[in-house]
Amino acid sequence: SLVFRLIAEVLFVTLLFLISSGWLISQSYIRHLNVLAALIVTFVFVYVFLFVWVEIGIHTDTDAEYIFE
Repeated sequence: SLVFRLIAEVLFVTLLFLISSGWLISQSYIRHLNVLAALIVTFVFVYVFLFVWVEIGIHTDTDAEYIFE
């Protein structure tokens, strides 16, 4: 389902953020947790907004006007 795909992609990117900050590899704690949390929350809000935008159909492929028509 689309909702499960959304959740999976958000979790994947969250894990990428955590691994890139060194967590699970060389540290048992997360440095700059506030910055990382703000980045993840911003990403989740933007991603969910764009997901809803595409699925509801606010943006359609016919919005663009082509000069050949």
